[in-house]
Amino acid sequence: KKCSKIWNSRNNNLASIETPFKDRQIIVFEGDKIEGKYWPHILKRRLEQSSSVTITDKNSTPNAWDIIKEVSEKSKAVPLPILPDATALSTTIVTSKTHAQSCYPFSLQYLAMCMLRVLTRPAGSHNGKLDGETVNACMIVVKFYSLYRGISADDMNSSILDRVAFNYTEEDCPIVTVPFFKDGCDLELPSDLRDCLLDALHLQYVIDTKTGEVKEDDLVAMETRLRKLLILHQVRLKSMSAPVDDSREKFLSQIADRVMDMDTIFQM
Repeated sequence: KKCSKIWNSRNNNLASIETPFKDRQIIVFEGDKIEGKYWPHILKRRLEQSSSVTITDKNSTPNAWDIIKEVSEKSKAVPLPILPDATALSTTIVTSKTHAQSCYPFSLQYLAMCMLRVLTRPAGSHNGKLDGETVNACMIVVKFYSLYRGISADDMNSSILDRVAFNYTEEDCPIVTVPFFKDGCDLELPSDLRDCLLDALHLQYVIDTKTGEVKEDDLVAMETRLRKLLILHQVRLKSMSAPVDDSREKFLSQIADRVMDMDTIFQM
């Protein structure tokens, strides 16, 4: 292993870390710390440092996939998608009160855990100002989750292949999968929390599709209900979560393997 430099936009500094990336610089760009438009900034920096390992620390919803493809093509980058493993990447189907069905690529357990992590962040610790002090924090998470509406878990990999990982076939696409829940853990949600999550998704569906009237009182009541149940069941939810250190280690090791694979290919 050689010592490489990592530039992190979280604190705008350089630090030495031990990596197997030879002399490649590792650069992390946190979305909430970038001024102006995010992806044009990434393209500019990629063109300046084309040999770097660039980690884009930003939620990349489907409406950004074409932009990511364009940035990768223009900067001759090899995109490496990061997804939670199959315990979280699991199709959820919601039937509305009008019997319309919507699918989402992530499980309800994943949605609940994301909400709980937001609620338990120390106040002011998140650069995007999304924590428990945010008035509508839970419904903001529901809104982000709903940006993936219409995509199943089975479709997720192929959709990414078509629009992001254009250099690969479905068989060899090196998607990095990060453990989210413990192996072999009972992931069944308490029924009251499950029903509440489904109601929240339905409420967001009505907002997005403009198929009904949603008053501010409805949003406040849903936020209050979500928070109450998440806190009530937080011990159960936290017991399901994979250890952060384990997830981090597997994330970094997979990235290292992919970078070394690329180095081997281009040296041949």
